[in-house]
Amino acid sequence: MKALSTRVAWPSVLAAPRLDHMEILETNSPLFRLDSAILGPVGVKLSYIHTATGRAYLAACGDAERDSIIDRLRPANPQEGSEAELRQMLQTVRQRGYATRDPLLPWPDRSKQMILRDGRRSMAVPIMVSGSPIATINVTWPGRRGADETVVQRHLEALKATARAIGSALEQKPN
Repeated sequence: MKALSTRVAWPSVLAAPRLDHMEILETNSPLFRLDSAILGPVGVKLSYIHTATGRAYLAACGDAERDSIIDRLRPANPQEGSEAELRQMLQTVRQRGYATRDPLLPWPDRSKQMILRDGRRSMAVPIMVSGSPIATINVTWPGRRGADETVVQRHLEALKATARAIGSALEQKPN
Protein backbone atom coordinates (compact mmCIF):
# COMPACT_ATOMS: atom_id res chain seq x y z
CA MET A 1 0.00 0.00 0.00
CA LYS A 2 2.90 2.33 0.66
CA ALA A 3 4.17 1.82 -2.89
CA LEU A 4 0.69 2.59 -4.23
CA SER A 5 0.48 5.79 -2.19
CA THR A 6 3.87 6.87 -3.51
CA ARG A 7 2.62 6.42 -7.08
CA VAL A 8 -0.79 8.06 -6.74
CA ALA A 9 -0.18 10.54 -3.86
CA TRP A 10 -3.55 9.85 -2.23
CA PRO A 11 -4.55 7.51 0.59
CA SER A 12 -5.96 4.01 0.37
CA VAL A 13 -7.72 1.51 2.56
CA LEU A 14 -7.80 -2.26 2.45
CA ALA A 15 -11.15 -3.56 3.71
CA ALA A 16 -12.64 -7.01 4.24
CA PRO A 17 -16.27 -8.13 4.17
CA ARG A 18 -18.34 -8.55 7.31
CA LEU A 19 -22.02 -9.44 7.58
CA ASP A 20 -23.49 -6.00 6.80
CA HIS A 21 -20.44 -3.85 6.07
CA MET A 22 -16.83 -3.77 4.93
CA GLU A 23 -14.26 -3.24 7.70
CA ILE A 24 -11.04 -1.29 7.24
CA LEU A 25 -8.13 -3.63 8.03
CA GLU A 26 -5.29 -1.38 6.86
CA THR A 27 -4.82 2.18 5.69
CA ASN A 28 -1.96 4.36 4.56
CA SER A 29 -3.92 7.51 5.42
CA PRO A 30 -1.48 8.57 8.19
CA LEU A 31 1.14 9.15 5.47
CA PHE A 32 -0.98 12.01 4.09
CA ARG A 33 -1.66 15.29 5.85
CA LEU A 34 -1.93 18.13 3.34
CA ASP A 35 -4.80 18.44 0.87
CA SER A 36 -5.76 14.85 1.33
CA ALA A 37 -8.88 12.85 1.97
CA ILE A 38 -8.23 11.63 5.51
CA LEU A 39 -9.68 8.15 5.81
CA GLY A 40 -11.11 6.40 8.83
CA PRO A 41 -8.81 4.35 11.05
CA VAL A 42 -8.58 0.57 11.16
CA GLY A 43 -11.89 -0.87 12.30
CA VAL A 44 -14.15 1.68 10.61
CA LYS A 45 -17.26 0.17 8.99
CA LEU A 46 -17.87 0.99 5.33
CA SER A 47 -21.10 0.59 3.38
CA TYR A 48 -21.46 -2.15 0.80
CA ILE A 49 -23.97 0.00 -1.08
CA HIS A 50 -22.60 3.55 -1.01
CA THR A 51 -18.80 3.15 -1.08
CA ALA A 52 -16.55 2.16 -3.95
CA THR A 53 -14.90 -0.29 -1.55
CA GLY A 54 -18.15 -2.12 -0.78
CA ARG A 55 -19.38 -2.03 -4.35
CA ALA A 56 -16.14 -3.56 -5.66
CA TYR A 57 -16.57 -6.48 -3.28
CA LEU A 58 -20.28 -6.99 -3.99
CA ALA A 59 -19.64 -6.97 -7.72
CA ALA A 60 -16.81 -9.52 -7.46
CA CYS A 61 -18.29 -12.04 -5.03
CA GLY A 62 -20.33 -15.02 -6.12
CA ASP A 63 -24.06 -14.85 -6.76
CA ALA A 64 -25.06 -16.67 -3.55
CA GLU A 65 -22.89 -14.45 -1.34
CA ARG A 66 -24.08 -11.30 -3.13
CA ASP A 67 -27.72 -12.33 -2.73
CA SER A 68 -27.18 -13.05 0.96
CA ILE A 69 -25.56 -9.64 1.56
CA ILE A 70 -28.29 -7.82 -0.38
CA ASP A 71 -30.95 -9.71 1.60
CA ARG A 72 -29.37 -8.46 4.86
CA LEU A 73 -29.17 -4.87 3.59
CA ARG A 74 -32.56 -4.58 1.87
CA PRO A 75 -34.72 -1.89 3.50
CA ALA A 76 -38.10 -2.93 4.91
CA ASN A 77 -39.90 -0.94 2.20
CA PRO A 78 -37.47 -0.51 -0.69
CA GLN A 79 -38.26 2.03 -3.36
CA GLU A 80 -39.72 0.33 -6.43
CA GLY A 81 -36.97 -0.61 -8.87
CA SER A 82 -34.17 0.17 -6.42
CA GLU A 83 -32.90 -3.41 -6.14
CA ALA A 84 -32.83 -3.74 -9.92
CA GLU A 85 -30.90 -0.46 -10.03
CA LEU A 86 -28.40 -1.82 -7.47
CA ARG A 87 -27.92 -5.06 -9.40
CA GLN A 88 -27.47 -3.18 -12.69
CA MET A 89 -24.83 -0.96 -11.09
CA LEU A 90 -22.98 -4.04 -9.80
CA GLN A 91 -23.10 -5.56 -13.30
CA THR A 92 -21.53 -2.35 -14.66
CA VAL A 93 -18.81 -2.55 -11.99
CA ARG A 94 -18.06 -6.17 -12.97
CA GLN A 95 -17.85 -5.24 -16.65
CA ARG A 96 -15.49 -2.30 -16.21
CA GLY A 97 -13.40 -3.92 -13.45
CA TYR A 98 -13.58 -1.21 -10.79
CA ALA A 99 -16.11 0.61 -8.62
CA THR A 100 -16.72 4.27 -7.78
CA ARG A 101 -19.15 5.98 -5.43
CA ASP A 102 -21.49 6.86 -8.31
CA PRO A 103 -24.31 6.48 -9.01
CA LEU A 104 -26.05 7.38 -5.75
CA LEU A 105 -28.55 4.68 -4.82
CA PRO A 106 -31.73 5.17 -2.76
CA TRP A 107 -31.16 2.49 -0.09
CA PRO A 108 -30.35 4.01 3.31
CA ASP A 109 -27.52 2.79 5.53
CA ARG A 110 -24.97 4.05 8.03
CA SER A 111 -22.77 5.72 5.41
CA LYS A 112 -25.13 7.37 2.95
CA GLN A 113 -25.35 10.83 4.55
CA MET A 114 -21.61 10.95 5.29
CA ILE A 115 -20.82 10.11 1.67
CA LEU A 116 -23.15 12.83 0.44
CA ARG A 117 -21.30 15.43 2.55
CA ASP A 118 -17.62 14.44 2.73
CA GLY A 119 -16.49 15.68 -0.71
CA ARG A 120 -14.38 12.59 -1.37
CA ARG A 121 -14.16 10.50 -4.51
CA SER A 122 -12.97 6.89 -4.56
CA MET A 123 -12.27 4.00 -6.86
CA ALA A 124 -11.80 0.42 -5.66
CA VAL A 125 -10.96 -3.04 -6.96
CA PRO A 126 -11.22 -6.50 -5.40
CA ILE A 127 -8.25 -8.43 -4.08
CA MET A 128 -8.62 -11.93 -5.47
CA VAL A 129 -7.18 -15.14 -4.00
CA SER A 130 -7.73 -18.40 -5.87
CA GLY A 131 -10.35 -16.71 -8.04
CA SER A 132 -12.46 -15.33 -5.18
CA PRO A 133 -12.52 -11.87 -3.63
CA ILE A 134 -11.26 -11.70 -0.05
CA ALA A 135 -11.01 -7.93 0.34
CA THR A 136 -10.90 -4.70 -1.63
CA ILE A 137 -8.43 -1.86 -1.94
CA ASN A 138 -9.23 1.70 -2.89
CA VAL A 139 -7.75 5.09 -3.67
CA THR A 140 -9.57 8.13 -2.27
CA TRP A 141 -9.05 11.76 -3.22
CA PRO A 142 -10.72 15.11 -2.52
CA GLY A 143 -13.38 15.65 -5.17
CA ARG A 144 -12.06 19.12 -5.96
CA ARG A 145 -8.73 17.58 -7.06
CA GLY A 146 -10.01 15.58 -10.01
CA ALA A 147 -12.99 14.10 -11.79
CA ASP A 148 -13.47 10.35 -11.54
CA GLU A 149 -12.63 9.79 -15.21
CA THR A 150 -9.33 11.68 -14.95
CA VAL A 151 -8.15 9.95 -11.78
CA VAL A 152 -9.28 6.52 -12.99
CA GLN A 153 -7.42 6.97 -16.27
CA ARG A 154 -4.30 8.08 -14.43
CA HIS A 155 -4.24 5.61 -11.52
CA LEU A 156 -6.46 2.56 -12.12
CA GLU A 157 -3.65 0.36 -13.42
CA ALA A 158 -1.51 1.09 -10.34
CA LEU A 159 -4.46 0.19 -8.11
CA LYS A 160 -5.12 -3.04 -10.01
CA ALA A 161 -1.42 -3.96 -9.92
CA THR A 162 -1.38 -3.46 -6.15
CA ALA A 163 -4.47 -5.65 -5.72
CA ARG A 164 -2.87 -8.37 -7.88
CA ALA A 165 0.38 -8.19 -5.89
CA ILE A 166 -1.45 -8.51 -2.57
CA GLY A 167 -3.54 -11.42 -3.89
CA SER A 168 -0.46 -13.18 -5.27
CA ALA A 169 1.42 -12.71 -1.99
CA LEU A 170 -1.51 -14.22 -0.08
CA GLU A 171 -1.70 -17.17 -2.47
CA GLN A 172 2.03 -17.81 -1.92
CA LYS A 173 1.66 -17.63 1.86
CA PRO A 174 -1.92 -18.67 2.68
CA ASN A 175 -1.51 -18.56 6.47
